[in-house]
Amino acid sequence: MYSADKSVVGTTTSNATDKRCTFSSLSPSTTYTVEIQARDIADNLSSKFSTQGTTKAYVLPTINIKSYTLQWNSIYVTVEASAGDGQIQNYQYAIKAGTGTGSFGNATTSTSNIFGGLSASTSYTVTVKVNDINGYYNTTSAYVNPQASIAVTARGSSTINVSVTKVAGSTNFSKYEYYLGSSLVATTTGSTYQFAGLSPNASYTVGVIVIDEQSNRSAKATANTSTTWINTSHRLCVVSGGANVYSDIGLSNKIGAINSGRIVTVTKVIEGVYNFVGYNGNAATAYQTHLNGYIRSSALTSVTSGCRCLNSSESAYGSSSTICDHQ
Repeated sequence: MYSADKSVVGTTTSNATDKRCTFSSLSPSTTYTVEIQARDIADNLSSKFSTQGTTKAYVLPTINIKSYTLQWNSIYVTVEASAGDGQIQNYQYAIKAGTGTGSFGNATTSTSNIFGGLSASTSYTVTVKVNDINGYYNTTSAYVNPQASIAVTARGSSTINVSVTKVAGSTNFSKYEYYLGSSLVATTTGSTYQFAGLSPNASYTVGVIVIDEQSNRSAKATANTSTTWINTSHRLCVVSGGANVYSDIGLSNKIGAINSGRIVTVTKVIEGVYNFVGYNGNAATAYQTHLNGYIRSSALTSVTSGCRCLNSSESAYGSSSTICDHQ
């Protein structure tokens, strides 16, 4: 006598030689306790022997959207599927504007479907469901339009670097069209791009339109950004006459002053505005005074007119300095 989880499921009396039993209609991925008892010819029942076993996981059918064709008011979809542990029985198709899952239609044995009566210039999500003869199923979805996001990864005084990422559920990309404002500047196969030849300290809108493997175009993804200030010159010098220090490029917030005789590194930001780092004039205490800010153009109308170059006996950063070093 055989039982599974204390329910008798079968007996055998084949001259006590049939020692096999098949338990059917069990659930997949489930652990069962199997109990076995034997009865002799005198009707004596043996004690129970128990063991446990786990059914294997059910292999679901697989389904993929093989291709699709977009028209202004319809989407034609073809699918391909493979059976798992059960024979494929039928397919169901659903569509929804935007993202998400729509309502499934009637079951069909066709591996293609046309969704008609759609709105022009609208993105849709197509979902396909494959059912097998045992009542198990699997689904797959595709956002039937390429969709991407763009992010600025680096900025310079004349360059902006961007990177493009595929939105989850989107189709695969084959080309990228990069835009500066409304102007197309490049078409590439790469997901990164550098906009070059830009003006310093200027605002820009960068964008991308992606094209998928079936020539469908996305909406334009954009990002607002700007280039940085341009650094056109760099010198080490000693301030003569002193200069005021400001925390902002508009020179409205005075944060201190740099005295005459201090060693500074002067960098031209734009015409008439200089960024500098100030140091004590004594090389032994070069880092004693350290100021970051902007200096008025009246003090430095050019890189050298407000300060003098280091002479050969002076030093900065604790070592011999290059006199009026340009970069």
